[in-house]
Amino acid sequence: MTYDDFNSVQFRKIKCKNNTPLDDEYGGFIMNKKNVLTILEKYKDVSEYLPKYDEIRFGYLPESEFDILKKTDFSYRKNRHRKTYIYYFDEEYFKLYGKKYRNVRNAVNKYTDKITIKSKCNDVSEVIDLMKLWKKQRKDRYYMFITSGEEYFLNTFYNDNDFISRFYYDNDVLIGYSIYERLENGLFNSFFRKCNLEYSHLSEFIDFKSFEYVYKQYGNFYLNIGDDGGDKKLKDYKNANFNIAHVFDLYDIVLVNKTKKKKDIVKQII
Repeated sequence: MTYDDFNSVQFRKIKCKNNTPLDDEYGGFIMNKKNVLTILEKYKDVSEYLPKYDEIRFGYLPESEFDILKKTDFSYRKNRHRKTYIYYFDEEYFKLYGKKYRNVRNAVNKYTDKITIKSKCNDVSEVIDLMKLWKKQRKDRYYMFITSGEEYFLNTFYNDNDFISRFYYDNDVLIGYSIYERLENGLFNSFFRKCNLEYSHLSEFIDFKSFEYVYKQYGNFYLNIGDDGGDKKLKDYKNANFNIAHVFDLYDIVLVNKTKKKKDIVKQII
């Protein structure tokens, strides 16, 4: 299993956000407000682009692709090293045996009779409103950054029929949601999962019930839950509650264009 097994056009659309795609496959994008080109997830010879852009980046580059870049004559610097997690779910997991799953068990017992779960939302606008509330509750620059791609995707590409969606309501008020993409061979991508943080341990409940729904529909499966963004709390959460099958290292790389002075190279995280 490789990171590329979970790569999809839909997944790359989120990462491109509302920038100008480089091609129809969303293999990269040109930033709308800056003369910056970003190539996503694959090494590509960018010699022809060097004179055209102030900066060229590689985003979410797996280690195998990064190794290819290291063998070239390009000068580069690493902007970010992140880890992305692949979970595995089978019948044994949903028994929730052992101390490891105590928080998940408690959350399931707490919310099962209180929360209504739907496969379709009342309106996409309520999903975006909850996402904005979550962003305010987090008060973190990184999370403010990533939600911009989420809002664009929901407004532009989202369709109930194309994704596996679960919406969680408390008295008809949306308090959480999860959206997955089904790939082939028992593989899935987790696109988004948000919840109202005023509800303690609601995230564990949403994750478990969403995983359970996929398992009941499709059997054993692998889920790309996404990266930790370098956030320790998020990393701890991903490690504590679920069965991790694989961890992939991803890198954000900036090429140093030798035709420009160093002071002209923008130092900005992808």
